[in-house]
Amino acid sequence: MTAVSQETLAQTKRRYHSPARRRSAEQTREALLDAAVELIAAGNFRPEAGAIAKRAGRHQSVVNRHFTALPLLYRVVARERSAAVLEALGIEPLDDARTQALQADLVWIAMTGRRRHGWA
Repeated sequence: MTAVSQETLAQTKRRYHSPARRRSAEQTREALLDAAVELIAAGNFRPEAGAIAKRAGRHQSVVNRHFTALPLLYRVVARERSAAVLEALGIEPLDDARTQALQADLVWIAMTGRRRHGWA
């Protein structure tokens, strides 16, 4: 094997993702998060993957493809959409950083029924 061939094999393979594919993936991610918030607003604080996917108009496997597992989706909702969840529940979210962190923790507890790791 030549030095060039060995160098080529040693390089990591990089997958090309077209801008259209990236946009589609982002739209799917947003649709899943929006669907989770809508289900929470409707009173389902622990929506299952199938219900989220159905509400988003996607297949259930998409939830695992984008978030690996349902608890990760819950974590993303708590981190990125806590204000939307609180508004949907009729609670006015506050803007200061400390309160936002507490609000995200509140959403996490409501969705999972347990504290985050590392809490006393």
